[in-house]
Amino acid sequence: MTVHTNPPSRWFDLLPPARLTRQLLLTLPVIAMACAPAARLTPPSADASAEEVALSGASVLIGAGDIGRCEATGDELTAAIIDSVLAADSVAGVVHAVFTTGDNAYPSGTAAQFTLCFGTSWGDTTRSIMKWIRPAAGNHEYQTAGASAYFAYFGDRAGEPGKGYYAYDIGEWRAIVLNTETLPLSAVDPEGVPDQGAWLRAELKANPKKCTVAYFHRPLWASGTHG
Repeated sequence: MTVHTNPPSRWFDLLPPARLTRQLLLTLPVIAMACAPAARLTPPSADASAEEVALSGASVLIGAGDIGRCEATGDELTAAIIDSVLAADSVAGVVHAVFTTGDNAYPSGTAAQFTLCFGTSWGDTTRSIMKWIRPAAGNHEYQTAGASAYFAYFGDRAGEPGKGYYAYDIGEWRAIVLNTETLPLSAVDPEGVPDQGAWLRAELKANPKKCTVAYFHRPLWASGTHG
């Protein structure tokens, strides 16, 4: 992620905390979804193996951010871990999804970098990741005008082209993906399409799920310089 000298707009003021009952920004851990029906087993521990998580019957949301670097191998290692979890889930019939929290292809989110850097690890067609992926955009995607390569690469998995925010169901949860790179959220586009803030309020109001998780690129708080 790029360090900005000017603080970003307070996009998080538009996130109603009472409705966003679970707001998580995660780097790689498997999440055992806790809002399952009472008949389900107790979610597994944080250090449980992929097989133990799958056998527990809990829905799984797994992923990371800051991913595709052609000069590094960490993305290939995390891809292997995620693929093993998806394989175990599939055998057990567990609902799952893969998230990203942005900066999917370094350094500039170009079409070539998505193909050569992301596509050889997480995007490898011999893996199951792309079948279940639900990405979020980061600032490096927008180093290519309008994050056009990002939207072209992920297609409808990334929501409506040009917006980058969307929602989907996973088990007993509603997952909301926000685009923190289009600041401020209160801006209305020239064609009068509802802005992200208005969309989020409407989404939360209409959401029948008891539990909601949101993920996005820019953290609310951080121990480093990016919060």
